[in-house]
Amino acid sequence: MDIFGLTPIDTALSVLGLNAAQIIANYLVTTPLSATALAAGFLFSIVKTARYGHTQPLVILFVVTLSALFLVLPQRPEGNIQSAQERYGHSDHSSQMIKDRLIEYHQIPVLLGFAEQISVAILAGAIHTFDVLMPSWAHFLTSPFGAARIALNMRKAIALGITDAPLHARLQKFLNDFYLPALGIIKNESSAAPLAELWPGHERVLSYYSSPGKAQWKQLGEEIARYFDQDPHLDHDARAHISAMTQSPQDAVLLSMTKSLVEQVLARLADVKANDWMWQATAAVVSVFPYMYGWANGLVLGCFPLMILTCVVTRSPRTIVHYCRTFAGVKAMALGAALCFYASLIVAAVAANTQSDPSWAWERPYFCAVLAILLVALPVGAFVIIPKHGGSI
Repeated sequence: MDIFGLTPIDTALSVLGLNAAQIIANYLVTTPLSATALAAGFLFSIVKTARYGHTQPLVILFVVTLSALFLVLPQRPEGNIQSAQERYGHSDHSSQMIKDRLIEYHQIPVLLGFAEQISVAILAGAIHTFDVLMPSWAHFLTSPFGAARIALNMRKAIALGITDAPLHARLQKFLNDFYLPALGIIKNESSAAPLAELWPGHERVLSYYSSPGKAQWKQLGEEIARYFDQDPHLDHDARAHISAMTQSPQDAVLLSMTKSLVEQVLARLADVKANDWMWQATAAVVSVFPYMYGWANGLVLGCFPLMILTCVVTRSPRTIVHYCRTFAGVKAMALGAALCFYASLIVAAVAANTQSDPSWAWERPYFCAVLAILLVALPVGAFVIIPKHGGSI
């Protein structure tokens, strides 16, 4: 299979751009547009030849025209496409299925497709060089933005609360029958008791439960653990990834997850509404980036025949230089996204070393916010670092 991108999304959109390039090339060759462009170039060359008295403009037109035909006319089937994520890791999406839903055309320019595959191979190789220095849960190539996505999905799952109605009803009944009475006793015994920290599973609260209450809480804890395992918002190995990222045992992670979920239910009972817009925006940026990169890359690839047509008219390689700079700038976005991800993991590492409770990974995932800010600034930075001029032309 041929690799045309890093994720299934940008791979499908990149191949869509290659399909569009071939469609445009076929259209230009079979319509008067190409002949008009060639006639315009020929006319300009004749004028320059008459003005300067030499045939160099005609020679340049001849070379540019042959090069243009060589670049856009050869075509081949796209074959079975896939992304680097599908090749080296796991994805719930298929590049081929996404692309086939967009368009049922399967031809691509030979040279442009080859250039795209070479650039993706270079990108994948560079990212793999960084991945080997990182722990397995932080590999970008096998799971782009994986750690951030898991943390944000965990936050989303907990923010939704318990969607299983019978389980939610049993938990709510337990809170009314056992937890709130126990909390009232603790408050009467000591007005200075830290009530905000005394969640239903706290050791001090557990000591005030009756035997049936303790048995019910144990059963609820097991049911909540199964609920997390079956939650559609969470990956099957989400708990293991959170455990590795926070440097905490999986049992401690499950306990913190249960605490956060139960506290969410308590907040809803008290009609306390959290303002979650910042994390929603963060999740949106991380989710949208593959689409943004994919559309940008597909647009650049699709415009390739138009760039060639412009070169025929102007007979100047300057257009090719600007196109190559844009192509490199878009590719720099992909490499920059990986570097942004690695930079955000520095914030995660600091939190893991300073926080004893693993709940920071979903309650305060500041490393995800850092990643989102860097990704927003990335498109500008990617084009700034590409030289504006490739030498004198």
